Amino acid sequence: MAPANASGFGAYVNSQSNTASGVELSGEALLGHVRVTGSYLYLDAVVTKSFSSGALSPAVNPAFPGIKIGPVRTTRGRTPFRLPANSGSLVRGVYAAQGTGALAGYFVG
Repeated sequence: MAPANASGFGAYVNSQSNTASGVELSGEALLGHVRVTGSYLYLDAVVTKSFSSGALSPAVNPAFPGIKIGPVRTTRGRTPFRLPANSGSLVRGVYAAQGTGALAGYFVG
């Protein structure tokens, strides 16, 4: 409980009872001295079993008795905490005899 309280914002706890499916794509292209690499992930995850037995009251994990889970609504049927539906990256690199360089971007949301 001390680590969760130290941040001032609590902790994220998933029940680890969920189903997930999705698609992951990646590609790479070489255009002269420029290499472009990209990736994309779509994740459809749903919690199948909540910590609480009731949908209208928060639950408490016995390992962290002072931290309530799901204070607003039950997590069953919803997306697990901190698992974004969309994420990906795009990297552009330049490779030449004079030197190399790269620019990378990542998105999550």
